[in-house]
Amino acid sequence: MTDFQITCVRKDDRGVILEVGIANSGIYQIVNVVNHIHQHPQDVFYTIRNNNPAKVYAKQHHVSKRWFLTTEPDSMYENNLDFLPLC
Repeated sequence: MTDFQITCVRKDDRGVILEVGIANSGIYQIVNVVNHIHQHPQDVFYTIRNNNPAKVYAKQHHVSKRWFLTTEPDSMYENNLDFLPLC
């Protein structure tokens, strides 16, 4: 099992996250991270907000069927990835 910390994001003009930065590794397209999550379910992607870790997982949009990354619900209903700095 390997842990990957997502530390920053790259967004399009509408604010949709297209790429994420992973500590000590580089910047990756969302599709590559989603594929990794599906192919290596033992690995963990996470981010930290306000000193609290939040697990990141792949989710499929119910209408468009596009895969995206989101965080495990914590005390907030927000996706913690939306609050990361830009890469």
